[in-house]
Amino acid sequence: INLNPINAVPHLTLSMGVIESADEAAITQALEALATKYRGLELNFASIFDAGFTTNSACGLGIEKTDDLMNLHHDSVALMRPYLEDYYQPDIFADHEQGLGESCMAWVKRFYTECIEENFDPHITIGFGDLAEIETMSFKAGHLALYQLGDYCSCRSLIGEFELSCT
Repeated sequence: INLNPINAVPHLTLSMGVIESADEAAITQALEALATKYRGLELNFASIFDAGFTTNSACGLGIEKTDDLMNLHHDSVALMRPYLEDYYQPDIFADHEQGLGESCMAWVKRFYTECIEENFDPHITIGFGDLAEIETMSFKAGHLALYQLGDYCSCRSLIGEFELSCT
């Protein structure tokens, strides 16, 4: 994973699924209202994670499950659920013609059955390899956004983005 602000944006996934492009306007409007509700959201780095799939696994920062983060996750899941489609084909991913990792489709398929509410595991993937120890820190979430996913479920194509920072 080569994280960058163009086509592999570092992110914390709140919800993931397949939606119709015709629903994007309604979803982005609802996300804008949700962003207003959670302005100033503070995130706390809690741990370093290693997915443990291989010797060169995905690694990143585990984020503490604060009440505010869990409420935002719950609200995001509730907002997206009515729009979810049961369509799982490679063309749901941006740049799918270039090939996809084996796990991409599996992550999207199982998100709403295995990764929400009490099973939500907030983290920010950094890349592959080993991550050195990092000091504990807190930071403000900058944006709430809707992306089309790319390989490795990276944030590839921006659909809508809303400021979370206090102004």
